[in-house]
Amino acid sequence: MCGILCLVLEGGVSGLTPCVVTGLTEVYNQWIAGDESVVLTEAMRTKLDNLERIRTATQRLKTVRNDVKGKHRVEREMLEKEIAKLTLEGSESLSSSSPSSTPQPAAQAPLAGPIKQFKSLESSIAARGPDYVSRQVHGKYALFSSILSLRQPFTSQPMLTTNGFILQFNGELYNEECLESCDTSFIASMLAVIPSEARQQGVIDLLNRLKGEFAINIIDITEDIVYFGRDQIGKRSLLYRQEQDSLLIGSVAHDSSWTECQNRIYIYANGVIDSQPYDNYNSPLDMDVSLDIIEETLKKAVSIRTSTIHPQVATPSTLAVLFSGGLDCTVLAYLLGNELRCTNHQIDLLTVGFDNPRINQTASSSPDRLLARKSWANLSKIFAEDSVVFNLVEINVTYAEWLTHKERVTRLMAPNNTEMDLSIAIAFYFASNSRYPSVKTTLVGTEEHCVENYKSTAKVLFSGLGADELFAGYSRHEALFLDIAEDSEDNNVTEMYKALHASLVHDVDVIHKRNLGRDDRVIACWGKEVRYPYLDPDFISVAMAVNPRQKITYSFKTVVTKKCLEGKRVLVLERKHILRQLAGRLGLEWVKGELKRAIQFGAKSAKLEVGQSKTKGTDTL
Repeated sequence: MCGILCLVLEGGVSGLTPCVVTGLTEVYNQWIAGDESVVLTEAMRTKLDNLERIRTATQRLKTVRNDVKGKHRVEREMLEKEIAKLTLEGSESLSSSSPSSTPQPAAQAPLAGPIKQFKSLESSIAARGPDYVSRQVHGKYALFSSILSLRQPFTSQPMLTTNGFILQFNGELYNEECLESCDTSFIASMLAVIPSEARQQGVIDLLNRLKGEFAINIIDITEDIVYFGRDQIGKRSLLYRQEQDSLLIGSVAHDSSWTECQNRIYIYANGVIDSQPYDNYNSPLDMDVSLDIIEETLKKAVSIRTSTIHPQVATPSTLAVLFSGGLDCTVLAYLLGNELRCTNHQIDLLTVGFDNPRINQTASSSPDRLLARKSWANLSKIFAEDSVVFNLVEINVTYAEWLTHKERVTRLMAPNNTEMDLSIAIAFYFASNSRYPSVKTTLVGTEEHCVENYKSTAKVLFSGLGADELFAGYSRHEALFLDIAEDSEDNNVTEMYKALHASLVHDVDVIHKRNLGRDDRVIACWGKEVRYPYLDPDFISVAMAVNPRQKITYSFKTVVTKKCLEGKRVLVLERKHILRQLAGRLGLEWVKGELKRAIQFGAKSAKLEVGQSKTKGTDTL
């Protein structure tokens, strides 16, 4: 994995000089301090000190607002003023080290315009790659790369080929030709043999050959063309900002003035950006898909993402699962355990919970935490006779920590900017962190062994994202069938399932914008990488060929209530039916019937502020 930053500036990039910084050095730590440094402002401390007063006043305000006769109007106004005063953060904002304080290899010219924007993003790009940082300048092009090395041998970036291409690559390739080698070198070698008479078509053909999870930037110095984009699904973040005489491309943005790349190939030439889709994108299989095929294809997607983890420095745990204990991630955890059962591997199951002062709930009692403990215990028992070990890593986030890091997360997830984005992003941000201590629990026999102040060393995280989009896990999918009746005609039911399939295709098409870019930006800031087995292109093709009647099933049952003692017929819908069948086949019966719970509600990261009960997820920040 790496961070990508590129500036194309007509007239040249004066004021920027080349430099190289190796990771794990004091200079590197100072460099990324501009991205990581966050503190509580005085206004925030005041809010924390007055938290109980805010909670009490808010609860009382709920009561007096229900006074329709207006007897408590004066009290209501006083309470509103008190709450506004206690929660006002004023003009202060989270302080962070200025990018200008970043150690520089040489004296710098005054910065302006696009060059200043480029410099302001360097610390955030550096944070994504703890092993190596490099800045290069080639005429009107400035490039900044950081590297988390997970494929050996180590290869520095940006790479310059003998025939005039510059390469920045962030991600993992799963092409058979490079599974046992460095994927960055593989791409560079393919660029180096592109014939001079067909350079543009050669680059396009190469990009269409790549299989994996990536964002990429290729500069053809000879023909003055830039090619950039994300993989066919869009699993790695990449954004751009174009002005009259400049183009900025980066893994992070920090504000809403940037455009998030779609899952397409972008071509920048003569000041104009064009784009085109990948060939054969997301083609469904023309076949009947059985549970056997689903299982084997998902196993292969997990295996290939596990076998390509080769960090520079060996650590006790090399991989982890973003773990709520629910259906999707538990199936992945089981398949990982099965893949590594004879390898003396440790798998960290990362479960995050938030102290939520609005509802007075502790992190340890959040719904996800309770289910995560249950699923971890069952997985540990299943693999008790094997050498693989599951560590339950409980990450408890205090309100003060949430408040302290809220601004950094808001900056990282840009241009996403809604309340829902924040509540999801901050959960993944803390779940993936390696700076703040957590509690690790391992099951040995029937005894739990706990380690305080544990910090996960895993550099690769596995996510269950994609299962809901492929197998109909959201309430909006279920809503398509709410009008179904026992006497519904087959034609009407068939149309409902056609609508479901169309909805799932759309969900996969836009997942790069809704989820993937945002999640990559907030997780990679800790120097970690996410891999998505459910979003493997081969698995997507299989999943899209599954009969939608196997994704949502329906039945009717008689329910007796106090108002209807004779009983009434009730529609019963089951989402992700075939994935639940897979869980049952794998022996995961306890999780087979678990309902979908979004991370912001399971971890209780949504609506943490007192008085936020009426806030909507679609509200902008």
